[in-house]
Parts: sequence; structure tokens; C-alpha cells
Amino acid sequence: MAKKQTKSAGKTGSKYSPEFATKALATWAKLKAEGKTVGQVGQALGVHPSQLYFWKKRAEGKAAGAISGKTAPKIARQSERAKGVIARGFATRERPREDEVRGLKKEIEILKQEIEILTRTITVFARQRF
Repeated sequence: MAKKQTKSAGKTGSKYSPEFATKALATWAKLKAEGKTVGQVGQALGVHPSQLYFWKKRAEGKAAGAISGKTAPKIARQSERAKGVIARGFATRERPREDEVRGLKKEIEILKQEIEILTRTITVFARQRF
């Protein structure tokens, strides 16, 4: 089974065709039944074991009726990243957003104060004119 290189428009890193991925998963399933490890299968196919796991998750997601197309793998990657961050005890992805929201609320308050000052200034100048 040969690797088939594909070029996606504007996308880098995608060097395996979907057909190759499907055949690799079938080969993995067959060799797994024979007692081979994912590392051995990956080495035999010239693919990193994590790539096989990725393809397996993507295939399982599609089989379970997950979101189709390119969105499902992206969502899977994002959720896996978030799980890893939480498991390691780091702040979740929500923390930067909370900080950003807090900063934006402060900026809104400052802008409201500036508007109030400008409104008062206009009122003072308007009274002086008449």
C-alpha cells in the first residue's frame, strides 16, 4: 500500500489521501487481531501511530453521525486539547476569554465616562454661546 500525496488548496500538512487513511485503518484492524501493536503497524505503513489514532477517531466520529466534513476533526482536536489542559491542571481556555471580557468591560466604563464628560462640556459651551 503506497502513500498518496495530495495537495489541499491553501492547506499544509495533509499528505495522505482519504483512501490511504481508510486502507491503513483496515490494515491496522487486521494486524491488531494478529497481536501487532499500533507502533508496529505504523512503522510498517510508514505512518506515525498518533496519525492512526487520529484517523480512527475521525472514522468513529463519522460513523456515530458526528458533524460531517472538516468540522468534526477540528472539534475533536479542540476538545482533546481542552481535556489535556484540564488534566494537566492548567487554566482552561475560558480563562483568557474571561480576562478579555473583564478588560473590555473596563474599557466600556472608561468610554462611558468620556462620553459623559464630553456631553457636559458641550452643554457648558452651548450655554455660553446663547
